[in-house]
Amino acid sequence: MRQQDMAASIAFDEIGRNADRAFAYALLARLASKYVVAAYRLYGVATPLERVLNMLGPQEVEQLATDDSEKAAQLRNRLEELHGVLAEFSGSDHVSTLSTSRLPIITRLVRRIQGNTEDLGDIIENMALTRDADFASLVSSCASSLGLGHSGDVVASMHD
Repeated sequence: MRQQDMAASIAFDEIGRNADRAFAYALLARLASKYVVAAYRLYGVATPLERVLNMLGPQEVEQLATDDSEKAAQLRNRLEELHGVLAEFSGSDHVSTLSTSRLPIITRLVRRIQGNTEDLGDIIENMALTRDADFASLVSSCASSLGLGHSGDVVASMHD
């Protein structure tokens, strides 16, 4: 093989290696940007959800559950809608994939959203049970038959 052909062959090999390396870095950058976007979006859901839950203490939940105003009914409906969307999101295949991510921040955010979604579901359930006269009657009947004191106290203490 001539020296000129050999030099050209080495140059082409080096160009090929450099191209492969550049391609690998481009793929890595694309993947990294997707993880950054996912973390940013998950944080954008987790943080406001946590703020909502922090505003819904036991007194606020009881007040919202017993308030018969149109505004309270709208707020209860919005909370139910929010829970429905978050529950669907939390159970999706996409979130299942994210929860097994090798990046701890992604898995922590997914777990945070799932846990807070469960808490929101519990709050909504408590409000619904508080508003259900049949349930209150059943609890009162059970409480009085067991001698647990005033039946209204038993229903109220279930929400703490």
